[in-house]
Order: sequence, then structure tokens, then C-alpha cells
Amino acid sequence: MCRIAEELMLYGTDYLGTAFITEAVELSEYFRMKMKEPKILCLGTLTDDEDHFKDVLEHRFEVTLSDIKTAKSLNKFAASNNRKVNVHVKFDTGMNRTGFLPKEIYEAVAALTKLKNLTLKGIYSHYSTSEIPGNPHSKKQFKLFKEAVKEIETNLVKFDLKHIENSGGILNFRDNFCNMTRPGIMLYGY
Repeated sequence: MCRIAEELMLYGTDYLGTAFITEAVELSEYFRMKMKEPKILCLGTLTDDEDHFKDVLEHRFEVTLSDIKTAKSLNKFAASNNRKVNVHVKFDTGMNRTGFLPKEIYEAVAALTKLKNLTLKGIYSHYSTSEIPGNPHSKKQFKLFKEAVKEIETNLVKFDLKHIENSGGILNFRDNFCNMTRPGIMLYGY
């Protein structure tokens, strides 16, 4: 993982993404030894765990928020350490795994904007069937994502980063509304 990340950085990658906190820590420590500090986003679910919060602060990577309880705990922990944490809001548009549901995303973001030690850096979702060109479910997911994000950005907060495009999305559902892509499995030839 670390060597692949290093090659990606040489080719101009702006961010590195991980699935787990342990991977984000490993990447951070690897690049620290090389006197580099890439932007790292952990896309995995952050749990209400003080050890994870310590890792986030120590290694300065960005994390995913998918519930208010964990967000409040992270905010409190960051405040007690006089720090701010960059976070990305996970919006479940149809993957049906984690994230704020469509009926709760607006109010969730409204609540998150009140947590002063969290900086809402980005918002994202994940296509569930993007490997199928023209798939109607993916089109529905994107429409839902775009409409909700526009409403949130009009009324609550502007996000630096908006992303939904995984490997299949990059190939089959590219759209200029998003300004970040997440090539994952395609990096390995799938």
C-alpha cells in the first residue's frame, strides 16, 4: 500500500484514501519517515473511540463522519486538545451501508456546522453499481446527491470537496459537479 501511494504522489495525486484508520496511520508514518505529509482521507466509519481520535489528531488525516454521536465526541476531544479536524460527511444515497440517509442529511449537516472544532471539508457518497454503464440506480444516486448538496451549499455550508465517483463512476458516470474522484480497485487492474 505504501509504495503504491508513493508512486501515486509522484504522479500528482492530491489525496490518498484509506478504508481503515490503521491504514491511514500506516501511510502517515511511512511518509513522515520520508519527510512528506500528504493529505490522507480515511473513508472508513469512524467509531466513538478515543484511541482513534488520538490517531486522527496525531497524524492529521481527514476522517469520515456518518453519525452525530461520534461527531460530537470527536469535536469534544479535538476541543480538549485545542485542535480542529477536517471531516467529510458520508451521505448514503443508495449503497445502504453507512452514512446519513436522504431524509436526515440536511439536518445532520446543520448539526455538524455547530461543532466548532470540526471543519466540514467535504461531502461524499458511494455508487453501489457504477460498474454497469447507464445503470438507472447510479443515475438516481447521483441526482439525489447533487440535489441535496446544492441545497446544503445554498443554505448551510460550502464544501471544498464533493465526491461520489469510485472506479466505476469515473469510467461510466463522470460529471463536473464533483471535484474529487476515488479510483480504488481500478488501480489494481479491475
